[in-house]
Amino acid sequence: MRVLKKKKIPLIVFLLIAGLVFFNYRKTLSFSLAGDDWLALYRYYIAFPTRLSYFNLNNYLGNYDASNIIVGEISRFFGFNPFPYYFVSTIVKILSAISFIPTIKKLTKNNFAAYLSAILVAVAFAGVESTNWVFNMSTYFSIALFNLFLYFYEPFNGKIFNKKIITPALLMSFSFYLTPIRIHGLLVVLPITIYLLHKLNSNKKGVNLVSVVAHSVLFLFPSIYFYSVTATRYGGGYLENILAIPKLKPHLFFLPFSYLGAAFIPDKAIMFFKINLSRPDLLSPEKYLTFAGSFLLISLIITELIKRGIKAPKQFTFLTTTITAVVYLLFGFTLKYDTSGIYHNIIVIIDTLVGIYILVAFTIFFAQKRKANLKVATTGFIYLISTCAVIWIPWIVFPSGTVHSDTRYLLLPGAYLLVCLSLVLLLRKNRSSCF
Repeated sequence: MRVLKKKKIPLIVFLLIAGLVFFNYRKTLSFSLAGDDWLALYRYYIAFPTRLSYFNLNNYLGNYDASNIIVGEISRFFGFNPFPYYFVSTIVKILSAISFIPTIKKLTKNNFAAYLSAILVAVAFAGVESTNWVFNMSTYFSIALFNLFLYFYEPFNGKIFNKKIITPALLMSFSFYLTPIRIHGLLVVLPITIYLLHKLNSNKKGVNLVSVVAHSVLFLFPSIYFYSVTATRYGGGYLENILAIPKLKPHLFFLPFSYLGAAFIPDKAIMFFKINLSRPDLLSPEKYLTFAGSFLLISLIITELIKRGIKAPKQFTFLTTTITAVVYLLFGFTLKYDTSGIYHNIIVIIDTLVGIYILVAFTIFFAQKRKANLKVATTGFIYLISTCAVIWIPWIVFPSGTVHSDTRYLLLPGAYLLVCLSLVLLLRKNRSSCF
């Protein structure tokens, strides 16, 4: 009876995920194609007037070529009726959520974390623009392929290369190619990700650093070569922006934290209270200290509740609150340099404070859990550094830009932060064994 119950659970979860996604996105099925959707179709038919055009490699060197091809192929089968485009986008959204199940299950050896991650991602608000703005559905493909990369990649005993390396290499390359402007941040931390995957499989034998370096080069080379070609063609500008970082005003270095906060708490939840969004007065030292102090008190209560609800070490509350307070003070000090008005918006301030807290809390939690539960802690770090990478690397190009919760740029960080949350909830006390 118990075995039968376990077999039914995956099917129930799959149906639940599909039902949640279709329910949440049912209205998009009646949307029309607009804006960049038509531009993508135009570019597709210019580049691929016939099937023979697929043999012209120059047609694959653009940042949006994969998106153009996806919507273009849908049009060849279904014409320009918008329903099939949004239906395919919804299906891919379901598959991207489900892709977390085998990956998290393999990395953590825990069904609860896998199922909860997939369910939370299925109802995630961050990045919903990727569904509404249908040609951005390629990001869902990239999420699924990168998860499969994590699933299929594993160190090889005694060998640096093995024929099994081909599958993860292809998955990583296609994951990047489908959405290079969304996922390129993962390339920066890929060697760290590979090192952590080796750590999970080392079995106390230690990590083979030669394999880590060799595999990093193998996985990175195709993507970096592709990006070097597209950057030359479309103007990358990363080197210039990196060199300009020391010249940025101090308050801009805290903007990425606002992206984290926006990916974790929906902007509309703040607007629900119908407060005055324009609050330049909060930038004054007195008002900010009161405002940030209130947030720090709330975070202290939340942290203590988390500590009591899960198996968190005794120092978790103290370290999280102390480090958060220090960063809050640094952030407040930099606000006097904000002459642009970026932080005049209370949503941006709240998102920044929330982002600081969740990054500190997740980092300390996974760091303290390394000895007690290496698999959960390592998996958490993989998704946490991936979250930071896909936020901080694009920030280099637009260091003064702000984002909303539903923007397509937050699709990956929003999903990955929910995985981190699932891993924290996994360690709750007195958890049921039904999974």
